[in-house]
Amino acid sequence: MEENTIIRTPAGCLSIKELPKGTFELMSFNFDKKKVEIDTAFKTFTGRKKIYRVTTKSGKTFEATEDHRFFVENQGKIEEKRVKNLTIGSKIMIV
Repeated sequence: MEENTIIRTPAGCLSIKELPKGTFELMSFNFDKKKVEIDTAFKTFTGRKKIYRVTTKSGKTFEATEDHRFFVENQGKIEEKRVKNLTIGSKIMIV
């Protein structure tokens, strides 16, 4: 994700550049329990990559590297899709 991307954490919304290096907590959707809960992620720098800008129907904008994955709804099922494989009309899950 691009460094100005906002991430929901238990402490509130922070940009990626404000997050600590290494492991941090964020809010994530648990598909088994069907609820938002605290999860962990790891902040890492993997070098320079192509950045994609995704704009939702409601006008929210995300920037992510081509290998970043989003959860999308596809024919009633939730699946992971790399941002470079999203198409117009993809239904992105947003927490």
